[in-house]
Amino acid sequence: MTGKTDKKISIQNKGELLNLPYRDICYFEKIGHQIKIHMLFREVMYYNNFTSLLAGLDGDAFVQCHQGYIANVDKIRAFRDNTLFLDGNVQLPVSRTFAEQVKEVLKKHLFTGGEQL
Repeated sequence: MTGKTDKKISIQNKGELLNLPYRDICYFEKIGHQIKIHMLFREVMYYNNFTSLLAGLDGDAFVQCHQGYIANVDKIRAFRDNTLFLDGNVQLPVSRTFAEQVKEVLKKHLFTGGEQL
């Protein structure tokens, strides 16, 4: 069985096709008509919208927490006070619209043991 750590997202960026491993992505941020991918060692901007992005992502690996953010579930360390705390001291807001969805994904993630190494 292929684990989440083997999955990749393919994006077109400045005429180049990039295959980015899920494990390297911390979160996605919507900035105007572009999406910024915040990764462990770099950031990449490309043109897309969250609807298309979410359709192509594994729903168990990422969760939308705000109209402007999608977080990698494996990078989430805590959820309190309407804030997600990710690896690297990153804090993302959680809007009321997405709070229940975030809680459900985190519960599911916790009870399945999180990452299988």
